[in-house]
Amino acid sequence: LDGAGIRDELTSLWVVSLRGGKPKRLTDPGSEVFDAAWSPDGGRIAFVADLRPESKLREEPQAWQVDAAGGRARKLATLPGEVAAAAWSNAGVLGLIGTSEPAEKLAAWAHYDLYVQERGGLRQLGAELDRSTAFLTTGDLYSAGARQPLVLWLDDETIVTPVCDRGRAHLYRFGLDGRVERLTEGDVVCSFTAVGGGRIATVATEAGRPGEVCAVEDGRLRPLTRDGSRWLGRRRRDPEPFPVPHPDGHEIEAWVVRGRGSLRRKPLVLHVHGGPHVAHGPAPWLEMLALADAGISVVYANPRGSMGYGLDFARAIDGSWGDADADDLLRVVDHAVEEGLGAEDRLGVLGLSYGGYIVNWLLGRRPGRFAAGVSENPVTELAAFMGTGDFGAWIAEIAAGASSLADGRARLADRSPATWIERNEAPLLLLQAEHDMRCPPDQTELVFAALRKLGRPVEMVRYPDESHLMVFTGRPDRRIDRIERIVAWFERHL
Repeated sequence: LDGAGIRDELTSLWVVSLRGGKPKRLTDPGSEVFDAAWSPDGGRIAFVADLRPESKLREEPQAWQVDAAGGRARKLATLPGEVAAAAWSNAGVLGLIGTSEPAEKLAAWAHYDLYVQERGGLRQLGAELDRSTAFLTTGDLYSAGARQPLVLWLDDETIVTPVCDRGRAHLYRFGLDGRVERLTEGDVVCSFTAVGGGRIATVATEAGRPGEVCAVEDGRLRPLTRDGSRWLGRRRRDPEPFPVPHPDGHEIEAWVVRGRGSLRRKPLVLHVHGGPHVAHGPAPWLEMLALADAGISVVYANPRGSMGYGLDFARAIDGSWGDADADDLLRVVDHAVEEGLGAEDRLGVLGLSYGGYIVNWLLGRRPGRFAAGVSENPVTELAAFMGTGDFGAWIAEIAAGASSLADGRARLADRSPATWIERNEAPLLLLQAEHDMRCPPDQTELVFAALRKLGRPVEMVRYPDESHLMVFTGRPDRRIDRIERIVAWFERHL
């Protein structure tokens, strides 16, 4: 598993007495425990795990319970997809967050719903929202460690949890009586959240500022810290909303970080998020700020496939990466050029993971549209990826709609950027983490070798010891090196 290596040691559920003594394991060491919570009486523990023997092929966790003294685990609740989090209220009502459809439904894997289990069975709360009850916004100014969904009981009648909504992550209050209330407003992204004594605290960014610990009071955020704001200081550049109309009738949400200076023919870089079922938000990535300081503007958007715009919007690219999503992104670029944000012949494209896939896809399928690109830890060849990535077989199905090599080789080739990359003549910088098990180095090496053989301008940089999300978890000097190389590449070629 990326970031962990061979999973020969899994997380188990343990209890230990506050009076001391030897810890006691309550679950089988062969199953990974993802979440756990005490029952109100302290006699049981709810936990989330996949206890099936076939979980080694694909984990589909559900909710279980076990006596605190030990014994056989008993099923608490089952969702059609998987359970991500579970917790009891003090009144004994079980709250769950999970997926309402199996992983085979593709985009549904990132669309989390909120349920409660009562005597009458499972009941969904907030179904009318058509939003994922999870923190799915990406960026340097948010905490990547906050991805685990949260079931937070404010009182015996109310659950609080973040909801992904149009690039923001708002806190919502869900009542057992069916009422739903948004607790935050504006360009807010809430990640880590805690409740206690009827009060709510969250780590949040507002209007592009770095994260601070805030109290949630009467629909507003009251900052309790100022550390992040002091850190960013004069380097702060607030993204400007840049909505882009589409002829199909939907609006593509986008933002612009304007480059320093007053050049009329300013270079412009399109920044593509990973996922694809996550979302850009109102706060910039660090490389966006660095590019802007170098006089290069950045536009970034949430094309079809992104979360926070409804399940149908996310499903629009199922089995067909590179069609609707690429169309949206190219329309954003076209609109930005029309509005004078960048020069037609000074366009770059940048992306990580799925974003790297799109970089290589656009360079190969739309040769000449971009003057330079930077692709980081990408997927490029889906057939090989099925056997080498830690989620390769599943992601290949999401990307191309092919469930096996035998049935889908032609489709896998058609959806693979490596099939088309030799049409590209734009300078391409490839950044690759050597210990990436999500998108292994061979995916980057294939593109590098193909372009190098043709004498095209291509460079590859490999970062030792780093995993897929080096952008968040990498050694600081390597993260700095990454940003400096991105800026230097676009300065040189745009």
